[in-house]
Amino acid sequence: MIFNKLTRRNFLRLGVGTLAVSHCLLNDHSSKAQTPSLLEPVAHVELPQVIADGDPLHAAGMWARGTLAAVPAFSLVHLIEFSDIKNPQVVTIDLNGIAGDCRDVDFYENYLICGLIEARDNRRVLIYDVRDWKNPKLVSTVRSTDYSTVHNVFVAGKVCFLPTIGSRPGELYMLDLSDPTNPGSLGAVRFLDRAMINVHDVTVIGNRLYAAAWTTGIWIVDFENLDNPKKLSYKFVAQHIYKADPPKSDEPFRLTPRSHNVWPNSDGKLLFTTDEVKGEFVRVFDISNLNEIKLVGWYGLGPESIPHNAVVDGPYVYISYYAHGVRVIEYANPKEPKEVAAFNPYNGESRFAHGFDGFWDVYPFGKYVLSSDQRSGLWILEKRGILTGK
Repeated sequence: MIFNKLTRRNFLRLGVGTLAVSHCLLNDHSSKAQTPSLLEPVAHVELPQVIADGDPLHAAGMWARGTLAAVPAFSLVHLIEFSDIKNPQVVTIDLNGIAGDCRDVDFYENYLICGLIEARDNRRVLIYDVRDWKNPKLVSTVRSTDYSTVHNVFVAGKVCFLPTIGSRPGELYMLDLSDPTNPGSLGAVRFLDRAMINVHDVTVIGNRLYAAAWTTGIWIVDFENLDNPKKLSYKFVAQHIYKADPPKSDEPFRLTPRSHNVWPNSDGKLLFTTDEVKGEFVRVFDISNLNEIKLVGWYGLGPESIPHNAVVDGPYVYISYYAHGVRVIEYANPKEPKEVAAFNPYNGESRFAHGFDGFWDVYPFGKYVLSSDQRSGLWILEKRGILTGK
């Protein structure tokens, strides 16, 4: 596909740092005889390169609230305001002063929560007031010796969940955000006879928490009083460890999963997971009976593809698929999920042998789909056709 590009390069004077930003506005003027794409790129915010784990990268995870997106990039965190879709504005927070490595963020009201893989003085969470997003203010810092790494962040109610994959034992910690300027520790999620371990990522819908726990599979926990953490309670309702390869695979089963990310559909009867391994699948589990969780379907792109994060929006699952771009699958028949849309600028070609390169995270809510791209920064795609619900 050929795009006509209008590129504007300007230098923004930032509240926290100065960043050269290139806004590439993309419009498709290719032949209308072709089937129109359901994901049209409308803005591309190029972000500066950093070196992480020896690789040159521009972005890690991302999340948004309204028209404000946050894109962590290891030693940097970029705030991107896109109410004017043709002219997104960027402010950058530089974490080099605390030797920070941020890979995931979330919002609580007008606050940005940043989880740190590592930083000086055991800092693990930074909270910024972003009411004036052009001048973000650090209002609190959480230090801990218990969780040596915060890999993901998810906020539900007034509770912030902090998966700590990579640390030992790799548990799920919680913060009370009732006062974001003075967050309180709620400890780790524990049960009488077990602890949640190897938790990599969580999603909370309503009062139910779904955890992707790497080699310990899927955990499901019901919470009460997420809006009143002083009376917070929870109970374990299910765990499911699945064999890593679907039955249709010609190769032997890998005995343990690499459960990386998990998201339910709106009625909580289906659960979608990704395993961050070459050749792995997006799996569809029937969880309508928590005593008998069943694998019912899967979607994959071949032996070199790596599904990273899947997020459900209505009848569609949006997947950031590294070098295979952004993929959208429809699951009306969960036994045979089918792809209905894609944005794939790299055609599956990774710069690195390990393959962990390309689209990291995806945010599909509202009119646009936002996706962080390790090779460049943030893509903003517009939903078209059936993706709009019309």
